[in-house]
Amino acid sequence: MTDQFALTEDQLAIQDMAQKFTADRITPFAAQWDEEHLYPVDVWKAAGELGFGAIYVSEESGGIGLGRLEAALIMEAMAYGCPATSAYISIHNMAAAGFGLGRGGAQDHGTARRRPLRTQRHQAVHLGRRGE
Repeated sequence: MTDQFALTEDQLAIQDMAQKFTADRITPFAAQWDEEHLYPVDVWKAAGELGFGAIYVSEESGGIGLGRLEAALIMEAMAYGCPATSAYISIHNMAAAGFGLGRGGAQDHGTARRRPLRTQRHQAVHLGRRGE
């Protein structure tokens, strides 16, 4: 057997962090959120503080600059605790990357736009707020 598909030490650390975050902040409360139709903004903000709201965003733009595999490890861990929360964070990351903040910046999208966006918004510090 080959180690071709083995996770790196960094990937294992990311996976472990996401699993611990999910076990502490998501899994124990997911059923209550669903039953009571709650919107766990505090959890999304905490996820943002870990960088989970700006996974694909380059470090120079305020993100953590990771790739699809690392994002999949994070989303998989979060989905174990609450698929809806994982989906929300995943969609937020797609939007942040779609605004030209991905690892390569605006040039990845064939645009000349270089206007910086509010760092806190794409980091997910303001997840759950509307109209800012």
